[in-house]
Amino acid sequence: MAVLQTRRLEAKFPLKDGVVHALRGIDLDIATGEFFVLLGPSGCGKTTMLRSIAGLERPSAGEIRIDGEPIFDDENSVFVPPDRRPIAMVFQSYAIWPHMDVFENIAFPLRRGRLKMPKEEVRVRVGEVLEMLGLDALAERPVITLSGGQQQRVALARALALQPRILLMDEPLSNLDFKLQVRLRAQMRDLMHRLNLTTIHVTHNQAEALETGDRIAVMSEGRIVQIGDPQAVYHRPENEFVARFIGDMNIFPAVYRGGNGGTARVETAFGQLDAQLTSRGGFAAGANCMLGIRPEDIEIGGDIPGDAGNLVTGTVAASSYVGEGYVHTVESCGQPVRVRRHHREAISRGDSIRLHFPPAEAVVVAPSEGLDMEGLEGGLAGEEAARAS
Repeated sequence: MAVLQTRRLEAKFPLKDGVVHALRGIDLDIATGEFFVLLGPSGCGKTTMLRSIAGLERPSAGEIRIDGEPIFDDENSVFVPPDRRPIAMVFQSYAIWPHMDVFENIAFPLRRGRLKMPKEEVRVRVGEVLEMLGLDALAERPVITLSGGQQQRVALARALALQPRILLMDEPLSNLDFKLQVRLRAQMRDLMHRLNLTTIHVTHNQAEALETGDRIAVMSEGRIVQIGDPQAVYHRPENEFVARFIGDMNIFPAVYRGGNGGTARVETAFGQLDAQLTSRGGFAAGANCMLGIRPEDIEIGGDIPGDAGNLVTGTVAASSYVGEGYVHTVESCGQPVRVRRHHREAISRGDSIRLHFPPAEAVVVAPSEGLDMEGLEGGLAGEEAARAS
């Protein structure tokens, strides 16, 4: 059963020279205990969506329900204030009180607001979350003396102590160093599943989204352009925007020639190739489309089956070392093709090689007409940006 539902949710912000459409008719159903991720580049509407659920923004139109009860309904003039909503939020900046110690940071909202818990109940509740997050030895420490990772756990403990129906998290790991981010991702997801706590997590980091999310909603310009589990979003993008934004994918212009069920044949600069059809709308014969395949899925040399189709020949133009291996750029039919290979494989610049695009791994997607392709820069940086910081 859906714990959170949104219908036709819109948010508009007036400017001197026009209107910004932050949300454009969002429909969502999020299940109890689900770890749900809103993913997209800066300005796509994901934080506006989160703040609308929290009650920190008032949408322009639509409806939001928690457990079937409306907390926002434009048609019936319903707007439940943030402090009366069964939610808790972890902010990007943590928003902890610097003049308090760890215990008081967690206890303060329990004594005030809608809960107003008795002193002994506060002590027990705070003790439980401190132990849960491994902070019990730090209860009396001033928060300003804590590391970034410890401060993040204090902010999370404060939210969990409220025992919310829904936990909202706005890029809570983005201020941490890369190695700490990676370590906390799995811990955060495991904890929420153990508590069966419905969590909505906003991030622009695709690696973080893939590792933590039960489902991912990819957003662009106030719309959800694809929603699905991490494997589906990564391996079966439905349009060019998602194909380019999630991970690294070779994208080539193509013309649709025909298909059978979920497979398609397209005309490309390399000739006719077979691939999986992932766009929901399908294509008419002769329609423009895009062919995509990930660098790690391209087979080369001895890996190519003897009876393989989808063969491409080319010349190695460049190679980049990326730690676990190399990314080679192969020039073929005027198109650069990126191929990811293990570092022990000897491939040199100038080598002539054959490539195989396995039909089961290649996808045919819809061109992203009208979507914010310039906004891809933040997503394509992804984990590399976090690593550099």
